[in-house]
Amino acid sequence: MGFSGFGFGGWPLDEKGRLCEEILAYTAELMPAGGVKYAMGVGRPENIVACAKMGYNLFDCVIPTREARHNRLYVFNEDFETAAGISLDRDFYGYHYILDDEHRRDGRPVSRVCDCVLCRNYSRAYLRHLASIGDGLAPRLATIHNLRFYTMLMEVLQKSA
Repeated sequence: MGFSGFGFGGWPLDEKGRLCEEILAYTAELMPAGGVKYAMGVGRPENIVACAKMGYNLFDCVIPTREARHNRLYVFNEDFETAAGISLDRDFYGYHYILDDEHRRDGRPVSRVCDCVLCRNYSRAYLRHLASIGDGLAPRLATIHNLRFYTMLMEVLQKSA
């Protein structure tokens, strides 16, 4: 039919919340090479990595923005910056829950490897303060950060392809 791409998904998880890798891989094999392979609703970083290895190259999900609104910020592990051939296994990232007390007086950026407006200009303590008083800037900055995390993840996946 001449489609420029194909999509599959709609949050393809089993009843225990695990990615249905077998069906995703099988479906990716059925899609023509060279076109867009869209994994619909796939958004956890480790699931994006798994689907990228299967040949999917387009993703969408509410996770980065929803998690930001709930004060959860994704961060790459410390070795992200220095690893030449970074291994994107399940341990390549973590997160900060910005309302945790450990951030109350923490002058460091959310992530030292991130170049987003939050990490370049504000501390964890300041973001925690904004979130604790309900200032609307907190979810905005957290969203900007999480979207940059995902962009950086996609850049790494693109380079490794």
